[in-house]
Amino acid sequence: MARGGADREIYREVGPRIRQARLEKGLTQRELAFLVGVSERSMQMYEAGQIVPFKYMERLARFLDRPTHWFYHGGDLSDSLLERQILDLRRDVDELRSEVEILRGKLSDPVGGHAGC
Repeated sequence: MARGGADREIYREVGPRIRQARLEKGLTQRELAFLVGVSERSMQMYEAGQIVPFKYMERLARFLDRPTHWFYHGGDLSDSLLERQILDLRRDVDELRSEVEILRGKLSDPVGGHAGC
């Protein structure tokens, strides 16, 4: 029974966090509802804390640029920002590796048969 009470306490914070993230993105309730695929009234209920939109948390997280756990637990977003930056850097490194391989291939191929000139 105590666990249920703790869950309700956590869930009570979800609505205000959805609202906070929405406002920070500069979206209206209507715009976010459209993006997520729910009615404006549903979005109002989510933000009021009347319903926790478990089914739509992934979509909310994507459109509001937040990790899903933030809606439940709050906390510092700098860790998730750092994670995103690391992922971006990894992607950049992979792209550079591909470009280096292409250049290596071009340098090792004789250009028009004139490699020995």
